[in-house]
Amino acid sequence: MGFVVDSTFNMVADAVIKKGDGTELDEVIYPNADFTAFDGTATSTTGIFVLPDTNFASVTEIAAEKTGLTFGKEQVAAKAGFCFFTFIQAE
Repeated sequence: MGFVVDSTFNMVADAVIKKGDGTELDEVIYPNADFTAFDGTATSTTGIFVLPDTNFASVTEIAAEKTGLTFGKEQVAAKAGFCFFTFIQAE
C-alpha cells in the first residue's frame, strides 16, 4: 500500500504507478476516496494505491507518473500476509 504525495506531502490525485523502468505492473488497485470501489485507473484524492503481494518476489523499484510532477523511484517488497507502506513524493 502506498501514498503519492507532492513535495509538501499533500495527496496527489490522478497519478499512475508503474515499475521503476516505466513499464506496467501486473496489477495496481486504486481505491476511490471513500473505499467503496476499487476499480480506479489512477489515484483518487487520497493518493492511495495498493500493490498485491503477488507483484514482488524480491525488491522492486516503482515510480508514480503524473503530468506536471516529477517523482523519484522507490523500492518496495512484499511477503505474504504482511503489508508494506511507502510514500512516493514529488521532487
